[in-house]
Amino acid sequence: MSHMCVDAVTRASDDFGFETTVIQDVCATHDLEFNKVKVPAALVHAAFMAALQFGYATVLSTDDYLAGR
Repeated sequence: MSHMCVDAVTRASDDFGFETTVIQDVCATHDLEFNKVKVPAALVHAAFMAALQFGYATVLSTDDYLAGR
């Protein structure tokens, strides 16, 4: 899931000095709840991809990756 395994592995990869690419449309998550507020899966995914892109990885769609962008 985007908010668990993908996040952890991407950050660990950066810790070990790897240049990491995350293909964002081949991973997913589910709705979460915090403080009795339901956070929709799409927002959870977007928030984690934004955080990873900010400092840990290149985040691309499958189409962009295959096109070499």
